[in-house]
Amino acid sequence: ATGAGHRGRAAYRRHTLAERLMTDVLGLDWAQAHREAHRFEHVITPLIEERLAELLKYPQTCPHGNPFPGVRVPLVEESVPLSTVTEGTTVEVARISEEAERDIQLLGYLDTHGVKPGIWVVVTQVAPWLGTIMLRREDDEFPIGLQVATKIHVRPLQTPPQS
Repeated sequence: ATGAGHRGRAAYRRHTLAERLMTDVLGLDWAQAHREAHRFEHVITPLIEERLAELLKYPQTCPHGNPFPGVRVPLVEESVPLSTVTEGTTVEVARISEEAERDIQLLGYLDTHGVKPGIWVVVTQVAPWLGTIMLRREDDEFPIGLQVATKIHVRPLQTPPQS
């Protein structure tokens, strides 16, 4: 499996490591990190790639929760689209789909509201007639479109986390 597919995976890995560096170490927001990583990934040599992976403790996913090619991530594997979740359910965000990742304005909005892999939100309202779902994270309640909700994968909670 060499050729274009292999090159594509290698480029994705470099891009993801670059994004992780930008968010985890340099503290950039998702939109900034996405832009900068596009530039940075082209100058990452195999040596730098290996050192970056080591520095970042070999991350299994990109900042948005999508696994590196060939990596199995249980949280992601057990997830369902947010659009399928009923009102009143507490969910753990697993990942933001690759499609949504490409929408910089959407990434900015989700980032602003702290919608990131590993955080918990409550679905407070599902309103198909408005085309929205209301989410609450701590004191912050905000809407997302049902279309967007199909691109956010979550793991519904069986037993609530103790607060």
